[in-house]
Amino acid sequence: MQKIIPLVVSILFLAACQNTHAPTKMPIPHFTHKPALSLQVRDISVTEDYEFPSKSPYIEHTLDYPPSEMFTIWLKDRLKADGASSYIQASITDASIQKTELPKTPGIKGLFTNDQTEKYDAKMVVQLRLYNEERTIAIADVNATSTRSITIAENASVVERDTAYYNLSKALVNDIGNELEKQIRRVFAAYILK
Repeated sequence: MQKIIPLVVSILFLAACQNTHAPTKMPIPHFTHKPALSLQVRDISVTEDYEFPSKSPYIEHTLDYPPSEMFTIWLKDRLKADGASSYIQASITDASIQKTELPKTPGIKGLFTNDQTEKYDAKMVVQLRLYNEERTIAIADVNATSTRSITIAENASVVERDTAYYNLSKALVNDIGNELEKQIRRVFAAYILK
């Protein structure tokens, strides 16, 4: 019994230390895997109508590159203003990631089980609106919504968690981008430069 106590204390100490590493600085995301769409507009801008709640259960305010910031990068990488008139205004109305605690395996079995203990639900809603020269009349608009979810194991390291959040945000923005591009090619077709 006397030999078991130091062993148990050592194991608990090592387990407590496993997630104390500094957060990972993730790379700047880019969406340049295909040529950008050149549009006959003077300017493309973005407004964030979504405000970070900055409290639990939301986590996007803790990320290096939250979905809203990644979408702004997508906009710069994928759409190019190459005209003399008209404008595109992008509006982000939701860019949230919400954490939900999942139940752990109870009892002795739970001590030896690596459960998925956290679920993250991400949602993004974006609208692109094409305006006339004076920005007074909306000529056309396109909308996209995307949702994604992941779970994370209770023994995931800081690096694994940061990577999972980053990949979740990037996948969400890729979904939004793919849907917007399809609609832009159809609805804004007259403004696409060949």
